[in-house]
Amino acid sequence: MEFADSGDLDRQIKARAQDNFRYFQEHEALFLFLQLCLALDHIHSHKMLHRDIKGANVLLTSTGLIKLGDFGFSHQYDDTVSGVVANTFCGTPYYLAPEIWNNQRYSKKADVWSLGILLYEIVTLKRPFTATSMKGLMAKVLSGEYAPIPEKFSIQLRELVRVILAIDANERPGIRELFQIAYVKEGLKVFRQTVKKNTRIAEDVKEALISHVSEILSSESVPESRSGLVGQINLDVTFKGYVKKLGSGGGRSWKERYLQIARGVLILSDSETDQEGKALSLEQVQSACPVPFCTAKREFVFALNTIGGKSMWFQAESHKNMEMWIDAIHRGIGVS
Repeated sequence: MEFADSGDLDRQIKARAQDNFRYFQEHEALFLFLQLCLALDHIHSHKMLHRDIKGANVLLTSTGLIKLGDFGFSHQYDDTVSGVVANTFCGTPYYLAPEIWNNQRYSKKADVWSLGILLYEIVTLKRPFTATSMKGLMAKVLSGEYAPIPEKFSIQLRELVRVILAIDANERPGIRELFQIAYVKEGLKVFRQTVKKNTRIAEDVKEALISHVSEILSSESVPESRSGLVGQINLDVTFKGYVKKLGSGGGRSWKERYLQIARGVLILSDSETDQEGKALSLEQVQSACPVPFCTAKREFVFALNTIGGKSMWFQAESHKNMEMWIDAIHRGIGVS
């Protein structure tokens, strides 16, 4: 496969389109897609979203492997939906999921949608949805109608694109569910063998890739919608424990507090026995995510962001505990 050194996938797609639509071979397109899936699986396993998947962020190498770059949006802990729409993708958000256009809560499946848009571009060398205005683009995306994929590609690949580009996030598969699709699973097996035989790939990279693929192939299918419908509050989620909370008003003081989630409400108290804690409905919670050490100046800090644009920072007792808090909040608000 031809890769421009230090080039990116967006340039490769445009160059092929200008060269009389010189399509990728199906195995080339599939290998690009599988590597993107593996990268997203790694990101999602760390309780994060990428939120800026596009061809320009997919860096190509002469070994045939890709690198998914630009994690700027995934590290922003206080972003809003309007901010994402306004600032992502150089002002034209071709890759935004329908739920974001509809100003709804979004989950890891928003990244999967972006991945589907990119897969469509890889196989057609065109974008599925285009318009001359934001309003027009939104209408095109929400219609879910796009030009068919060339018949030179298999029915299985065309069906894969259709499944990923489901308008309803609840009908859209998560990354781990994608790996259970027979076409994808067989592709992973071939990809693993190809990586094993590639002498240009560094041994440590090769071992990490093979290990990741092998773990996926040996795992059972686990539904990713454990918390119910995307955006639906899950009253069954419970979690509690002591955390440290950053003081409001721009201060840098951290005070121990007792935090608990129960029956769709998040309660912050001075102690476990305090009966007069402050309650916040999970309906008002937009998201939760890690705060980088370089920003928080402390380890194990996570931010809880409200729909109103406010952010509260908490410090967990360990990295594992931080991930458990984020997971509980995400399950509670239906975006796990």
